[in-house]
Amino acid sequence: MRRYLLSLWLAAIMVCATFPLAARGLDSAVSHDGAEDEDNLVPNPSFEEGRYTPDGWYHNVPCGPTLYLWDHQHQQEGTMSVGVASVDRECGVSEFYWATKHLIPVSPHNTSYRLAAWYKYVAPPATWPQAFLTLWTYDGSKSYLSTLNLSCPYQDTAWHQKEIMLSPESGASLRLPPDACYVRILLCAGAYSDHLTDAEIRFDHVYFGVIEEKPNTPPHAPSISGPASGETGTAYNYTIAAADPEEDMVYYLIDWGTGSTGHWSGPYPSGEAITRQHAWEEDGNYTIRVKARDSEGAESNWSTLRVSMPLTSSTSPSRTGALLQLLHDWALRLAGRELFPLPHRQ
Repeated sequence: MRRYLLSLWLAAIMVCATFPLAARGLDSAVSHDGAEDEDNLVPNPSFEEGRYTPDGWYHNVPCGPTLYLWDHQHQQEGTMSVGVASVDRECGVSEFYWATKHLIPVSPHNTSYRLAAWYKYVAPPATWPQAFLTLWTYDGSKSYLSTLNLSCPYQDTAWHQKEIMLSPESGASLRLPPDACYVRILLCAGAYSDHLTDAEIRFDHVYFGVIEEKPNTPPHAPSISGPASGETGTAYNYTIAAADPEEDMVYYLIDWGTGSTGHWSGPYPSGEAITRQHAWEEDGNYTIRVKARDSEGAESNWSTLRVSMPLTSSTSPSRTGALLQLLHDWALRLAGRELFPLPHRQ
């Protein structure tokens, strides 16, 4: 009897010892590619973390009988997945989605990205719903720009992966907008007609990350055009333009020769000319300096333009002086001699 109890005790120890190993094995299944997960910009990509909803994700407002699912059913890896079921258009809604809560920063001009997600149709659909992997893009002020929709067509009831590359190359089939600074990822069940079936769609392990990043090149030194001389107190227009090799948005910093540069202005599209107006209040020689900065923070060299405001009548004759000169020359030709002397010039 004592030997029997001892054997039970040893068996219990072995069960307890192997349970943490099994749990660790489960965790490793969640991260099937450790290197990929380290580079993944998507929070909680396999939906393993959370209490009432998966951390880092939200779904749009429930409509009628439509269900937003987060549970242990039909997972592709790990223990959890998200889904949409019982899609219904009675509220006038056509897109039912899970989306990342926070915007993900992007740099579309010099960086290529990979976007991928696993999807599954639990049962064959009718015409709708259909699965979509979607990107919403936003500008630097986090205002909405555009939508990229990628269809995930029904093949069978197994898990399938949808994967695309977003390249900055001009000939690429899919590109982020040039002024995009952020994206949001959506896992959608679309229903664009009333020909619906109660087809449940599941999503798991979402990936969005950098696959290639090219060195960023600063903008070219700006061009400056405008009057090189003038009168104090008069405002003059100056046109400035700088092109960026990656077509990044451009900012400008201007010094009107007073030693104060103020603040960066922009952003402006690469190569687009802008006009600024300035008046000098004191006579003198000034050097206008302008530099450009792209949306990645790379700055150009300074460009300069020298401007002269009149110090005395000798540097820029006044209208009165010009009239006196005209009268003097006319009288000299008429009388053959100088009738009145002009003021002596220094």
